[in-house]
Amino acid sequence: MIVTPSRLKRINTSRVLSEIHNSPGISRRELSRRLNSTDASLSRLTRDLITRGLVMERDASTRPMGRGRPNVGLFLNPTGLHVLCMVLSRYEQRLSVVDLGGSRIFESDLGTLSDTSLDWIGERIARLGARPELGFQRISGISLIASPDVEFPGPWTAGKLNDFAVGLSGRLGAAVASRGLAEALHIAEIRNLRETPPAPTVLVHAGFALEASMVPAGGNSPTEVIGGDLNDAPVSSFEDTGRRWVRLEEIASAGAILRRLGHVKQHGPVGETGLGLGVPHAIRQANSGDPRAVAAFRDAGEALGGAIAALVMMLRPARVLLAGPLASAAPFLNGFRDLLGRDGGAVIARSTLSDLQAAEAIGLEHFAFAAIPEEAESP
Repeated sequence: MIVTPSRLKRINTSRVLSEIHNSPGISRRELSRRLNSTDASLSRLTRDLITRGLVMERDASTRPMGRGRPNVGLFLNPTGLHVLCMVLSRYEQRLSVVDLGGSRIFESDLGTLSDTSLDWIGERIARLGARPELGFQRISGISLIASPDVEFPGPWTAGKLNDFAVGLSGRLGAAVASRGLAEALHIAEIRNLRETPPAPTVLVHAGFALEASMVPAGGNSPTEVIGGDLNDAPVSSFEDTGRRWVRLEEIASAGAILRRLGHVKQHGPVGETGLGLGVPHAIRQANSGDPRAVAAFRDAGEALGGAIAALVMMLRPARVLLAGPLASAAPFLNGFRDLLGRDGGAVIARSTLSDLQAAEAIGLEHFAFAAIPEEAESP
């Protein structure tokens, strides 16, 4: 890749913001040392960031002001940047706006996607500008994470999501960074660890759609995440009529569990989310010990674990994370963990982040703390 002056400035800006984010109150001298930069070069860059409202200088001392020079440090200015974050899946369609400090200044359920969704979002964003206490001026970027199962009005095509992203970008005048659910959650989880994984890590997202992602050993960059769709993975199913091959989605997804439990709203109108289709109720049934629900969730978790068992055996990952709405059902997690943990290898754990939190983390990562190439944004 040819490093243009604008690209180099973007890289240096992201490095400075990332260091200040990780070490609030850091001095210019220490920042210069960490970045291996000259004082003059860093001074120009920090002056520019202060002028743009992204960084501010203030007393970093925790003690009352006394004699001598103040202990001045660099801090992120929360109101200097705002990112619109969205998660679109059949389970939920939610959005939030976060500032540079990671605080939510707005959160809402988007509801059923329709032709008026863009207008609705535009109106809510405009209202934020009318509240001076928020310090909101504009949306600097849009973080969109989506699942293959998200439904739009009309026949589903892959282009629907792209059309939505293009329309949203045009409406708000901001670039869109889009990722799959499993990939976004995986990046966010690695960032939470603040360390480079010594071995590969695997994350599986379980909802109405089933997805997986893998980060190789030593990987900690968004460009190193490999993701894929597990819905059509063939698995064997034993029934009264004998053994047959089925798609993994037919026995391990939220839809499969609802069908097995006889939930009548499993086939709701196009765009209706899993929150209205009975998924939370089914999870509560399983966690409260209802025998039918426990069996349905546990069998589904075992099926999902079996589908990736060969991959886990080959990779020998340090951790396997289970994420998504089904991960909050203890029998599902237990079935998944018991099958994969039989050889005592990888640590099997549940992700601590929600899908919306992942969208927020990847949004700030993309638009502030990582030097993502401009061509990775759309449009």
